[in-house]
Amino acid sequence: MIYEFVKNEYEVKDYDNVHYISIGNSVKSNVKSNILDIWEKISNEKIKDIYEDFFIIALSIYALDKKILRKITEDGWTRNISVRIPVLEFSKWEKNKDKINDLFSFLTGDLWNITFVETNEKYYHMGSCDKKELEVLNYDCVSLFSGGLDSFCGAISLLEKNENVLFVGNQEYPKLKQKQINLIAALKKEFTKANINLKTFTTRIVDKSLANEDTSRSRSILFIAAAYLFASLKDEPIPVYIPENGFIGLNIPLTKNRPGTCSTRTTHPYFIRNLNEILQDVGIKNLLINPFKYDSKRKIVDSVSMHKAFKDLYSQTYSCSHPALARYYKRSYPVNCGYCYPCMIRKSSLINVDDKSEYWFDLSNQFDYEELLSSSKKSDFLAVIATVLRFEKMNDDEKKEFFYANTPFLTNDEREKFFECYKETILDLRSVINKTGYIKK
Repeated sequence: MIYEFVKNEYEVKDYDNVHYISIGNSVKSNVKSNILDIWEKISNEKIKDIYEDFFIIALSIYALDKKILRKITEDGWTRNISVRIPVLEFSKWEKNKDKINDLFSFLTGDLWNITFVETNEKYYHMGSCDKKELEVLNYDCVSLFSGGLDSFCGAISLLEKNENVLFVGNQEYPKLKQKQINLIAALKKEFTKANINLKTFTTRIVDKSLANEDTSRSRSILFIAAAYLFASLKDEPIPVYIPENGFIGLNIPLTKNRPGTCSTRTTHPYFIRNLNEILQDVGIKNLLINPFKYDSKRKIVDSVSMHKAFKDLYSQTYSCSHPALARYYKRSYPVNCGYCYPCMIRKSSLINVDDKSEYWFDLSNQFDYEELLSSSKKSDFLAVIATVLRFEKMNDDEKKEFFYANTPFLTNDEREKFFECYKETILDLRSVINKTGYIKK
């Protein structure tokens, strides 16, 4: 099957082994985002063609990532995806096609065969908003703001430097937007001299002819492309920040049986480096920057933990891989589950803080701890323990050899710096495990 996206057409159809998918803002479109509604309130300008292309590419990749099942593939994971994507700046994207296919294959763990189709059809058509009614935004940079602990710390770090920031949030589930608004409101109270704004967008994929895939490695690329739309409003190429600790971005396997396939690779240095090269070549000069590239999550937390906003609000951030899962068990959500891989890393980052966060499973509580170990949800917890114990049994040379073998896409200079981050995080995870009593100190 070949998938082809078309702009602003309303009918989805299959023809000659091609599945057509409509991208647009019509009620009949199958892939849509409210980002155009946000745009009309802040600008009367057309979206620049090259930035629109980037957003359409990201939106297309995200839509297929969410709608093509992995379980039906030969290995239960790797999909072979052929797709045609309409772009306005055809020649610029076409000459980078091979690099783009390689990059998205790295990102999602699939085999991508992306071809570009030249179009004159704009995704965004200017509305009738009067310039006097437009919201005026003053910002020197754009930063992704998920409502997670890293992005919250990243926000504090930027505002410490007197940056005027436009934060961009992606509303992945219904209650997330209000959580993001509350966190930004607290930052406004502490950093009164800064211009602070938040724009939150949603995306819907309503093609009922395709199934729903639970994994979604590509969600952050859509997040990034949306941030670039707002960055494009400035005459100068302002930076776009994606704050994320270095450990999670590396996506090193927890165990031999768990290759870490469900973890995002969007902040992996290889991905950021190569995406920046492609964007520079097509004419998008804004740099994507991870300010915490080499930092452990604990180091990030420790760097901002003295701020009142952090003390008051860190417990309301969410690092969980499934914060809305509790609703299926008739429990209040969102909530950090306490047992998934990201939650374990979250806990490891707060070892110097009296952690007041709410966890679905509080592993310091004997009842919750025993309930987790007797359930199918224990796999992440046990995998983290196995990782820590395996690393502790290695001598220094073996540790470095293991790390180097599992980071083939890093430069030698990056390896040295990331190795320190990796070791720090393993020690921090050990401290969390010690509190559970599962293994002896």
